[in-house]
Amino acid sequence: MIISQKMIELVLRKNKNIASIPYKKVVSILQIMKVLKLGLLAFFFLINAYTIAQNAIPVIATYAISKTNYKAGDTVEFIINLKINKGWYVYSSEFKADGPMKFECKVEMSKDFQILDKIIAWQPFEHYDEIWEGEVKIFEERAQFRLPMVMKKMGEISIKAVLTGQVCNEVCMPFKIQVDADLNKLPFCDYQAVDANVYKHYNLEKVK
Repeated sequence: MIISQKMIELVLRKNKNIASIPYKKVVSILQIMKVLKLGLLAFFFLINAYTIAQNAIPVIATYAISKTNYKAGDTVEFIINLKINKGWYVYSSEFKADGPMKFECKVEMSKDFQILDKIIAWQPFEHYDEIWEGEVKIFEERAQFRLPMVMKKMGEISIKAVLTGQVCNEVCMPFKIQVDADLNKLPFCDYQAVDANVYKHYNLEKVK
């Protein structure tokens, strides 16, 4: 912003007590005020955009389990299915490029089960991203992540976790989903049906 002589005169007329301040100092004060004003406007814009984004995240999570009649000592997989709005995509949990926010599942510790390994992304689509200058893995329309665990008892077992990631189309936004589910009440996941949908979506040939 260019500070004109007329602007200085206007400020001096309205504020007689600063009339004795040198011209250059008045210019500096006005420039600082302008920067602060723009900073506040940008801050409130970001807060508003973030609030809108949190209320309109184009991702819905549902959960399933790989084995329903489990007993103590059984290995099962807690399955996270994401439904992604058309035109959007979610970054996977592992890829080479630095920059995009990877999908994560942070599980609250429990005496009822033990997490065996890191979360597994099931059949993401890999491609070279020119923006990030590297290979990335994404999901479109649907995504599935599997978390292997060993059950320590039978009956009611609850799992609490936080899912975080990044969903994009022309713009990107982070998302955060709270998980609080009873494992014994989750539906059984049919891997064959899910895999068939994944291969059909990406026009892949399934390896026999």
